Amino acid sequence: MVEVEKRVTGQLGGPTDRARVQQQIDTKKPFVLRVAAGQEDLGWLWAQALHAEQIYSRTLRSQLTDWGWRPQVLHLSDEEVQALAEQNLHLDPAAWNSGGLEPNLDLLLSYLLLGTDIEGTQRVLLNLSAERTGLGQPDFHQPDLWRARSVARLLITDAHRQVPALIPERHELLIPSPARALAHQLIDRWLDSKVYSSRQVLQRAIESADPIAALDTLLGQADASVGPFLSRRAEQAAYAATCQRLASIEGRDLIELLAQLKPAIASHCSHTAIWAHPDPEGGSPIPWLELARLSNACHDLLVASPTDSWSSPQTALDWYITVGWRVDRAGEELLRNLTVPDPALVGLLNPLRTAYRARWEQQLMAWSEVWQAAGSPQPPYPSAGERLLKFLDARRPTAVIVIDALRYDLGHALAHSVNVMESAERAIVQPACAPLPSVTALGMALALPIASADLVAESESGRWAMRERGQDLNLSLAASRRTWWTTRGHVAAEAFLTTADVLNREVPKPTKNRPRLVVTDHTIDDQGHDGELEVAGAQEQLRRYGQVIQRLRDAGWLRIAVVTDHGYIHWSGQHDQRITPPAGDVVYSSRRAYAYRAGSVVSGTQTASPGGRHPVAVPSGVASFAAYGKRGYFHGGASLQEWIIPVIEIDWPARARPVEVMLREQSAILTQRPRITLLVPPVMFADEHLARDVRLTILNANTGDLLFTSEPQTIRPTDQPDTTIDIMGSVRSGATAARGTSLTIEIRDAATGALLDSKPSRLMIELRQTDASEGW
Repeated sequence: MVEVEKRVTGQLGGPTDRARVQQQIDTKKPFVLRVAAGQEDLGWLWAQALHAEQIYSRTLRSQLTDWGWRPQVLHLSDEEVQALAEQNLHLDPAAWNSGGLEPNLDLLLSYLLLGTDIEGTQRVLLNLSAERTGLGQPDFHQPDLWRARSVARLLITDAHRQVPALIPERHELLIPSPARALAHQLIDRWLDSKVYSSRQVLQRAIESADPIAALDTLLGQADASVGPFLSRRAEQAAYAATCQRLASIEGRDLIELLAQLKPAIASHCSHTAIWAHPDPEGGSPIPWLELARLSNACHDLLVASPTDSWSSPQTALDWYITVGWRVDRAGEELLRNLTVPDPALVGLLNPLRTAYRARWEQQLMAWSEVWQAAGSPQPPYPSAGERLLKFLDARRPTAVIVIDALRYDLGHALAHSVNVMESAERAIVQPACAPLPSVTALGMALALPIASADLVAESESGRWAMRERGQDLNLSLAASRRTWWTTRGHVAAEAFLTTADVLNREVPKPTKNRPRLVVTDHTIDDQGHDGELEVAGAQEQLRRYGQVIQRLRDAGWLRIAVVTDHGYIHWSGQHDQRITPPAGDVVYSSRRAYAYRAGSVVSGTQTASPGGRHPVAVPSGVASFAAYGKRGYFHGGASLQEWIIPVIEIDWPARARPVEVMLREQSAILTQRPRITLLVPPVMFADEHLARDVRLTILNANTGDLLFTSEPQTIRPTDQPDTTIDIMGSVRSGATAARGTSLTIEIRDAATGALLDSKPSRLMIELRQTDASEGW
């Protein structure tokens, strides 16, 4: 067969084609000559056609009909038939639907958002797709202007779908009803696509269209209850209106309205809310996420607040250990700094914080009143050390994490993060009681696995000394506590670590001669005294503690206890609430507690230091025995937040093993940010498997050079079949490779580097760094 398809200066075939045809004729052997033209357009080939034994000439439309195509639409042009054939090339014509061309939304989005060049019969399909979606045929002479106006029409149509009352039907940019349904499908396809919904593409497309749509002038009355919108201006208008509404009220009403708006605000933070999420390539986000954080905190505050007054100290304690601690979690979110310093949010913070502190102070006073009215009883909880002593009875290798000032609510937050990471309830929180005064020198001694009845505290020259009965070792000193652990607590010297040690070097594994390990940290307490904790919050420290627990688990410590010495309160009121302490022979004084000489009788005091030697006085509510000064972090008193502390018990099955992870076949890498699919095989008992962090690496199969890598991603065990997880890779700085390079995709354990699975692939783009400042 000889084929002639090319045209030269508008004529079919060139000198090369003529030579090929003549050469075949000279062989005097039969052959088939296929020509991509009708009889009227054969040109110089007409002379050869006259010598043909048979001329087979069919239009594409006729041939398709012979092959079984039965169109119901009779007005299709030849160009449309050609486009239809190209679109359905992989199907038998008899299996084509009976209609004409169908809109290709991906083709339209590619031209509209990416500026892809469309040639030949694809233009026919592009024109049809644009017409059917109500955008009108593209203007190929002014494509950028057509794109901007078309995107503006989609923005208006999207806003009309969200809030039809504010977008009139007569709006000139609103896509009319016959095409509106398909336009909605186009918008949905846009947002569902990983390519078209990237912030870079969105920013470029909407930046030029937003001024044309001018939705901010139409949505001045919209707030969080409508949306999210595709238009950034529309989203900004809804956000501004919401903040303006909130700024008009204060006190309890402000908290209640923010809590009420929680589901509405959350809708503006969903995966379809494109302008709420930060993106390094797309500018600053609209701070819906910060507003959602404050809204969630207000909701939790109202849900956790007591509905009735407490009839006894025990009812108050029951409330605090079950749900009341959530008030403190909400408070931390309301008091810490904004991650996005938006002026509208900054204006809300002071009235919001004032309203929270008023409620919080009322609860502290209510606790003091019911506790003192009952005779200031000791809470019915053991010390942290007694909880730990029982936990160590299991005679399994155990790691103990000792954290200074881990408040009860922080203990719950840490346990929750562990359970989420593990997809199983590994961690539980047990309430314990700190000593009075609730200070480090006493609390750390009571966190040792020693019965509290065996410990006696004495104040010596204004400093506390805690000793076991009949022992000389002063357990109020950190060095003495370390000596106790190494001499009596079965902890080898090299198994006494800090959190920095665990995170930055190899963790000792449990052995017969190393059955226990102790990790210490005092960052929360340090940040509290430095004035950083209230404004920064404890989230970063809780994240670090979660990493410490994961590192210990990976090293083989499958039983972990977390203990602390005391809690704390923040007070940043407009004035100090200073009261006069009871008179007496004072041997220890602080803002939140006074202790008196052993054996003395002090008016109004009914509590004592550990061992009962020193009477102890504590102020009510947030009051103090001395001026607070500039710092707002305090402990030592008997508030629920200072006195009730968590003990976290974390336990894995002795034979637990990490979850398996496999790679799905991926024949080609087509982008600089490849998305690789991981397969997670189901397990029968998920709680008998460990979650693990994995990292993606993609190597040059020939040289071993690292081309792509990823951030660690946590994979959790599951009992569900067909579970898949996507992990995103990015080009390693300085990596270069030619198109067609053979690749090896690897998935490795992020902690140990162990290879879990690998698959071959091929690079279908070129990696090269053209300029240090430009990247790839």
